[in-house]
Amino acid sequence: MESQNGPVVRKHLGYTHIPGRFAAKVNDFTQGVLSPYLNFHRLCFFPTEKIDTKDRIRKRYEDMMTPYDKLKSLPEASQYLKPGTPFAQLDAIAYAISNNEAAQRLNQTGINCSIPSTRPKPRPPETAHPLSPSGSSLDWKGLVEMLHSARGAARGKRA
Repeated sequence: MESQNGPVVRKHLGYTHIPGRFAAKVNDFTQGVLSPYLNFHRLCFFPTEKIDTKDRIRKRYEDMMTPYDKLKSLPEASQYLKPGTPFAQLDAIAYAISNNEAAQRLNQTGINCSIPSTRPKPRPPETAHPLSPSGSSLDWKGLVEMLHSARGAARGKRA
Protein backbone atom coordinates (compact mmCIF):
# COMPACT_ATOMS: atom_id res chain seq x y z
CA MET A 1 0.00 0.00 0.00
CA GLU A 2 2.83 2.40 0.78
CA SER A 3 4.30 2.22 -2.72
CA GLN A 4 1.37 3.38 -4.87
CA ASN A 5 -1.05 4.89 -2.37
CA GLY A 6 1.67 6.31 -0.14
CA PRO A 7 0.92 9.99 -0.75
CA VAL A 8 -2.80 9.44 -0.26
CA VAL A 9 -2.34 7.44 2.93
CA ARG A 10 0.23 9.88 4.32
CA LYS A 11 -2.16 12.75 3.64
CA HIS A 12 -4.49 11.24 6.23
CA LEU A 13 -1.99 9.70 8.66
CA GLY A 14 0.83 12.23 8.48
CA TYR A 15 4.49 11.83 7.64
CA THR A 16 5.95 11.18 11.07
CA HIS A 17 6.56 7.86 12.77
CA ILE A 18 3.42 6.22 14.17
CA PRO A 19 4.14 5.07 17.74
CA GLY A 20 3.21 1.50 18.63
CA ARG A 21 0.55 2.59 21.09
CA PHE A 22 -1.48 3.97 18.15
CA ALA A 23 -0.97 0.93 15.89
CA ALA A 24 -4.27 -0.81 16.64
CA LYS A 25 -6.32 2.38 16.18
CA VAL A 26 -4.51 3.32 12.97
CA ASN A 27 -4.89 -0.22 11.64
CA ASP A 28 -8.64 -0.16 12.36
CA PHE A 29 -8.90 3.19 10.58
CA THR A 30 -6.98 2.06 7.49
CA GLN A 31 -8.82 -1.27 7.14
CA GLY A 32 -12.27 -0.04 8.10
CA VAL A 33 -12.42 3.42 6.52
CA LEU A 34 -9.43 4.41 4.39
CA SER A 35 -8.87 1.29 2.24
CA PRO A 36 -12.55 0.83 1.30
CA TYR A 37 -12.69 4.52 0.39
CA LEU A 38 -9.55 4.31 -1.79
CA ASN A 39 -10.56 1.08 -3.54
CA PHE A 40 -14.30 1.57 -4.03
CA HIS A 41 -15.05 5.30 -3.92
CA ARG A 42 -12.04 7.53 -4.77
CA LEU A 43 -11.77 8.32 -8.46
CA CYS A 44 -8.40 7.96 -10.18
CA PHE A 45 -7.05 8.70 -13.65
CA PHE A 46 -5.89 5.68 -15.64
CA PRO A 47 -3.53 6.02 -18.65
CA THR A 48 -4.32 5.25 -22.25
CA GLU A 49 -1.20 4.51 -24.28
CA LYS A 50 -0.92 5.85 -27.84
CA ILE A 51 2.00 5.70 -30.26
CA ASP A 52 2.88 9.07 -31.79
CA THR A 53 4.40 9.78 -35.22
CA LYS A 54 7.93 9.20 -33.90
CA ASP A 55 7.01 5.73 -32.54
CA ARG A 56 7.11 6.91 -28.93
CA ILE A 57 4.55 5.70 -26.47
CA ARG A 58 2.53 8.60 -25.09
CA LYS A 59 0.35 8.14 -22.06
CA ARG A 60 -2.82 10.19 -21.86
CA TYR A 61 -4.65 10.29 -18.55
CA GLU A 62 -8.26 10.68 -19.64
CA ASP A 63 -10.08 7.69 -18.16
CA MET A 64 -11.36 8.43 -14.67
CA MET A 65 -12.86 5.68 -12.50
CA THR A 66 -12.41 3.95 -9.17
CA PRO A 67 -9.83 1.14 -8.90
CA TYR A 68 -12.70 -1.31 -8.41
CA ASP A 69 -14.43 -0.12 -11.59
CA LYS A 70 -11.12 -0.44 -13.45
CA LEU A 71 -10.75 -4.02 -12.21
CA LYS A 72 -14.26 -4.86 -13.39
CA SER A 73 -13.55 -3.32 -16.81
CA LEU A 74 -10.61 -5.67 -17.49
CA PRO A 75 -11.22 -8.65 -19.78
CA GLU A 76 -11.77 -11.81 -17.72
CA ALA A 77 -11.54 -9.76 -14.53
CA SER A 78 -12.79 -12.58 -12.32
CA GLN A 79 -9.44 -14.38 -12.74
CA TYR A 80 -7.80 -11.64 -10.64
CA LEU A 81 -10.07 -12.16 -7.63
CA LYS A 82 -9.25 -14.40 -4.70
CA PRO A 83 -10.88 -17.82 -4.97
CA GLY A 84 -14.34 -17.73 -3.42
CA THR A 85 -14.74 -13.95 -3.74
CA PRO A 86 -17.39 -13.16 -6.37
CA PHE A 87 -18.01 -9.73 -7.85
CA ALA A 88 -21.46 -9.76 -6.22
CA GLN A 89 -19.82 -9.67 -2.78
CA LEU A 90 -17.56 -6.77 -3.80
CA ASP A 91 -20.50 -4.97 -5.45
CA ALA A 92 -22.35 -5.09 -2.14
CA ILE A 93 -19.43 -3.25 -0.49
CA ALA A 94 -18.95 -0.80 -3.36
CA TYR A 95 -22.58 0.21 -3.74
CA ALA A 96 -23.62 0.18 -0.08
CA ILE A 97 -22.91 3.93 0.15
CA SER A 98 -22.27 6.65 -2.41
CA ASN A 99 -18.85 8.15 -3.14
CA ASN A 100 -19.84 11.36 -1.36
CA GLU A 101 -21.04 9.48 1.73
CA ALA A 102 -17.76 7.55 1.82
CA ALA A 103 -15.79 10.81 1.65
CA GLN A 104 -17.90 12.31 4.45
CA ARG A 105 -17.33 9.20 6.58
CA LEU A 106 -13.59 9.51 5.98
CA ASN A 107 -13.60 13.19 6.97
CA GLN A 108 -15.76 12.60 10.03
CA THR A 109 -13.27 10.16 11.51
CA GLY A 110 -10.99 13.13 12.13
CA ILE A 111 -7.64 11.39 11.64
CA ASN A 112 -6.41 14.07 9.16
CA CYS A 113 -3.39 14.96 11.27
CA SER A 114 0.15 13.87 11.90
CA ILE A 115 0.67 11.50 14.77
CA PRO A 116 3.39 12.88 17.04
CA SER A 117 6.52 10.88 17.60
CA THR A 118 6.93 12.27 21.11
CA ARG A 119 5.08 11.04 24.15
CA PRO A 120 2.31 13.25 25.50
CA LYS A 121 2.86 14.75 28.92
CA PRO A 122 1.49 12.64 31.78
CA ARG A 123 -1.83 13.86 33.12
CA PRO A 124 -2.54 14.56 36.76
CA PRO A 125 -3.99 11.57 38.67
CA GLU A 126 -7.44 13.17 39.02
CA THR A 127 -7.89 13.22 35.22
CA ALA A 128 -8.14 9.92 33.35
CA HIS A 129 -5.78 9.46 30.42
CA PRO A 130 -7.72 8.90 27.14
CA LEU A 131 -5.58 5.87 26.28
CA SER A 132 -5.80 4.25 29.69
CA PRO A 133 -6.35 0.48 29.63
CA SER A 134 -9.49 0.85 31.74
CA GLY A 135 -11.59 -0.48 28.88
CA SER A 136 -13.08 2.86 27.87
CA SER A 137 -13.49 3.24 24.14
CA LEU A 138 -11.62 6.07 22.46
CA ASP A 139 -13.41 8.05 19.80
CA TRP A 140 -11.46 9.42 16.85
CA LYS A 141 -12.13 13.06 17.68
CA GLY A 142 -10.73 12.55 21.20
CA LEU A 143 -7.64 10.92 19.71
CA VAL A 144 -7.17 13.81 17.29
CA GLU A 145 -7.54 16.40 20.06
CA MET A 146 -4.95 14.55 22.14
CA LEU A 147 -2.55 14.33 19.17
CA HIS A 148 -2.95 18.01 18.35
CA SER A 149 -2.25 19.01 21.94
CA ALA A 150 0.82 16.75 22.09
CA ARG A 151 2.06 18.08 18.76
CA GLY A 152 1.53 21.68 19.89
CA ALA A 153 3.46 20.97 23.08
CA ALA A 154 6.30 19.45 21.04
CA ARG A 155 6.41 22.51 18.78
CA GLY A 156 6.51 24.82 21.80
CA LYS A 157 9.61 23.04 23.12
CA ARG A 158 11.52 23.67 19.87
CA ALA A 159 10.85 27.40 19.79
